[in-house]
Amino acid sequence: MDGSYLEEGLFHDADAMASLTLSNNGELQVEGVIGPKLRIMPAPELERSLEGHVAHMIYEIPDGRFGLHDDAVHPPENYFNLSERAVNVNDIYNAKIIYPELFVLVDTAFLQQFRGEETKLIKYVCRTVNAMNLRYLSVSNPEVEFKLMGIEILTTEKERFLRRVQGQPHYIYGPESLATLREYVKGNAAAYKSYDLVYLITGLDMVTYKGYIDPGNMGYAYIAGACSELKVGLGEDTANTFRGVHIMTHEVAHIMGCPHDGNYDPSRLRGQGSSSCPFSEGYIMSYYVINLNYYKFSWCCNNQISSMSWSPLGRCLHEKNARSTMKKTSSKLPGEGHTKSGQCKRAYPRLTTTYYMETMPIVNCEMFCYNPRSASYNEGHYKLKLTDGTKCGNHSKVCINGECRSRRRSYRT
Repeated sequence: MDGSYLEEGLFHDADAMASLTLSNNGELQVEGVIGPKLRIMPAPELERSLEGHVAHMIYEIPDGRFGLHDDAVHPPENYFNLSERAVNVNDIYNAKIIYPELFVLVDTAFLQQFRGEETKLIKYVCRTVNAMNLRYLSVSNPEVEFKLMGIEILTTEKERFLRRVQGQPHYIYGPESLATLREYVKGNAAAYKSYDLVYLITGLDMVTYKGYIDPGNMGYAYIAGACSELKVGLGEDTANTFRGVHIMTHEVAHIMGCPHDGNYDPSRLRGQGSSSCPFSEGYIMSYYVINLNYYKFSWCCNNQISSMSWSPLGRCLHEKNARSTMKKTSSKLPGEGHTKSGQCKRAYPRLTTTYYMETMPIVNCEMFCYNPRSASYNEGHYKLKLTDGTKCGNHSKVCINGECRSRRRSYRT
């Protein structure tokens, strides 16, 4: 075990499939994964034990993937039909960088979280995509930078394709909604055909039915679906939390050809797959949160994206086919203009008087949020990852992919 993990209070056992963060400043708090099926988290809203210990809740995680299990949908074996033009690929191996053209759909539930203010929603989506592009800085040969070509806020009528759970209006069936999203995009080819990828952000909870309603997943996408009718994905988000950055990054990587780390390639891409990269190493295409790998792609996923780029299946990734419908874009990142205390309040909405604890050091772009329900000031706090662009260290530095770095116009070297 790397000693630096212990210094950060993080204990990791790959054999037991356990990854836990322990905090013991006057009271013991445990957070993380216990084996492949369970996760444990502090529950400050619950009553303490007779001994005064913080209550904890243990949640079952089907297949242990933190809301991203079974989210990669395999394309049908005979789905792709390559045209003669697509087979004649020239010079794609020499491309230093590709700019996949991304279009984002947003449902009414997500708009309602912004109280109907479309301008705020659009700014939020722009920042989310900017933060996602930071994660793709770890990809090379070729490099990848997504271009946000447009944002469409769906009407109630248009979003009828979402498969809602009867009697549960805030739930939608995830896999079924992915399939109907695919058909919706296909059926409106005039609007969406020119884009390389189409991603839907939903403010609803996605579920699967396994004899019971399982709300364990937060996103779905087709593996290696870019440039085809399977170029779609969808994921949850909550206004102003930016929790959707990681979800979008993960699902878009599926569309770009990546299976989960540790898995073979089930798609028509027929790449090397990711079986040589254990998901216990904690890269983006797994579920462990161990170290800064959380912000990076494994070399296996990198190879899959390269294979997609070089394949006839990914021809559109090298072409400029779409016209931007964005009236105004933004280069700002999620943390710019947002205070640390504000981030604490959005992350822990039930702790209405929480705030950033300035006396606690920021390490690896993780700050401490005060738990007002604890008995004393030094006892109760929770770690929270600072969003990209948040100030750290001196005033000229900001958090980028978990590191405190000097502020720059571009972080692509």
